[in-house]
Amino acid sequence: MCVCLLMKRIVVRFFAVVTGLALASGTIDANPCVYPKRVLRGQTVNLQPLMSWWHEPKGVRPLSAWKHVQGTILRDTPSGWVVDMERESDGQAEMFFLKNPPRDRLLRFQQLQQELNDYIKATAVLRELVRGPVYTDWYSYYLTQWTGPAVSLTEYRDAEAALSFIHRRMATITDELASMQNAPGQFKLDAFALKCDELFEGLPVYDYGSTAPFGS
Repeated sequence: MCVCLLMKRIVVRFFAVVTGLALASGTIDANPCVYPKRVLRGQTVNLQPLMSWWHEPKGVRPLSAWKHVQGTILRDTPSGWVVDMERESDGQAEMFFLKNPPRDRLLRFQQLQQELNDYIKATAVLRELVRGPVYTDWYSYYLTQWTGPAVSLTEYRDAEAALSFIHRRMATITDELASMQNAPGQFKLDAFALKCDELFEGLPVYDYGSTAPFGS
């Protein structure tokens, strides 16, 4: 297969893939005010009053038993996460266990990281294509001595369009990742969770609550 045809297939296939990814992926807000309805011990809890207060804190904070927890996942277990939490009061860290963690948010973070890495690799290929020679008709293709594999004007424009799309998409991903990660680039837990009267391996336990029956 000639290099020109191979490069064209790369451009067309990649452009179709990234467009599909962009259409299929939504945005998860990186703040604790998601999933206002949770299920704990078979009971449905409505956190909307707390979330409304969080956006505009006036008066007494509702649902005081639900704490705002932030931290980094140290260990993922089948029943929850061991988290290194930063306390809001003094900035000191302590470990705790989170039951029913929001795994969809972690999955979203991992998917965005992978998507960004794929775009970075594809950008290098596309830039090499647009920097190469371009033929505009059969005469230039057959009678010109090219310094490297030449591509058609259509292929060149397809590659430019793909690069433009990728740059916009990468900017969007970078913004979303920035709000979901800490300084070292790790996933940052930011959630409301209920403090439980129990321990896990000696650690205090918080329960995020099951969100399976509800949307965000």
